[in-house]
This record gives sequence, C-alpha cells and structure tokens, in this order.
Amino acid sequence: PTGVYDISVKELSRTTGKKYDYLYLRKATEAMGGRMFEVENDQVYEQIWMFQRVRYIKGTGSIQFELTNAIRPYLFDLRDNFTSFQLYAALRLTSKYAKRIYSLCSQWKDLGETKRFELDDFRRMLYLLDDKGNEKFRQIGQLKQFVLDEAVKQINEHTDLRIDYQLEKQGRAFKSIVFKITRQTVSVVLPELAPVKQLSLELPDHRTQNAGRILDELRIVDPQLRARILQDAEHVRAVNQFAHDMRTDKVKATRNPAGLLLTILGINTKAASS
Repeated sequence: PTGVYDISVKELSRTTGKKYDYLYLRKATEAMGGRMFEVENDQVYEQIWMFQRVRYIKGTGSIQFELTNAIRPYLFDLRDNFTSFQLYAALRLTSKYAKRIYSLCSQWKDLGETKRFELDDFRRMLYLLDDKGNEKFRQIGQLKQFVLDEAVKQINEHTDLRIDYQLEKQGRAFKSIVFKITRQTVSVVLPELAPVKQLSLELPDHRTQNAGRILDELRIVDPQLRARILQDAEHVRAVNQFAHDMRTDKVKATRNPAGLLLTILGINTKAASS
C-alpha cells in the first residue's frame, strides 16, 4: 500500500447532508493537517502528524489524502474507514476545541479513558496558553462553558465516541483533567476509501526533510505555515532551490531571506504572520 487514499466529495455530502464549497473544504482539511497524535511507551514519547499531503483533484470531485509513513503502523483500522471518519468529524465538528479533543480522545478510546493531563499542559495542547503564560478562558467556569461543554456536546452528537470529563482538584484549585470514553454506534454509512496506486509529483522523503531543515534555519516555525509548505510538492522543490540559489549567490537576501522565500512561494507574508 502507498498510504494514499481517495475519497469522493459527493459521497461525503450525501453522508453529512451538507453541500461543501471549495473554501469550506480547505478549512476542514487544514484542521486535519494539523492533527497530531501522541504515542508513548517505556522507551520513547513521540508526536506524530497524520497527513503528509491533501490534494484536490480538479474536475474529478475527489480528494486524495497521503498519510505520513510514521503514522501508518498505528492505523490498523483503515479498512474500517478510520480516515473517512476523521474527515467526517472534521466537517461536522464546528468547534476547533472539539476537533482537538476528539483527536486526543481517539488515541485513548481502547482504554476507556485518557491519561490525566495537567491543566496547564492541556491548555497548551488546545492553544489556550502560550509560551509567555497568556491565557484564554482563564476562569474554570469559562473553560467549561466555552471549551469543554461545547466540545463534549458536539463529539457526542456527531462522532463515534461518547465522552465526559472530570476536573480534579489539588487543594482548592483545579489542577488536572481526565476524559472518560465509550464507543457509540454511528448512524451513518461512511464513504469508502479507495487506495491510490501512485501519486504524480512524488517526492523522496529526504527532500521534504531537507526543506524542513531550511525552514528551521530561516526561523519559519508556524506549524500551519510549515504544513502548508511541506505538504506541497512544488513548494518543497522551491524551498530546496531557494537554498541552493542562496548558497551559490544567485539570490541575495541578507535582511529578510524568510520573507523573500514566502514571496517566491506566493504566500502573503502578512497573512502568514497573523
């Protein structure tokens, strides 16, 4: 298997009962692209991203999903339309926090509950707490109302999981959270995934890895921006070519090489920094 799968937009529309335009689908698959899985055993802790690339095949009404090599050993249930349901959930869950919590709980569904997360760590996972300590929904009542309760409601209504959460105190303050998880029957027939034999514009892994190192050197660190670049074959080629041109003095950008690269890629620098 190549790790590349095809799904019909028409079938998705029939499944969800909604019609999707191009921009809506782009936002949904962008959310999927940033989906990260955590795998831990006695030897190692890993963060693994699920999708290497998502491609819209113009004129065919289909979307192709290319899984990363690292995630494939963990997806034993591809035949049960795991990836289809990931897309279905991404389209049905309107809360960005619900999508992240669903992804998190999916990793622990066989155990019936997640591990116990320190609240600060959990807030960082949901991007509610940045590295400087700035915090959204600081009060526990706000966290429950605007994040947890809405996420639980959407996940229980629209996915294969039924979840609940328990906030735990240390002394008088809440310090940790754990999610209880049970499976539930899904009353939809998910569209079938068709394996794709071969992708055009296939890139060797080392070229994508090298492009990632170049982005590191240029301090292009925004996760969504990096995913947008590294999941596009033409962008990866352009990044490698840019580095070669810089080394050979064909291109000179002493002040802002990162900005020049983004301009070459056709990425709006203001949007990228917002």
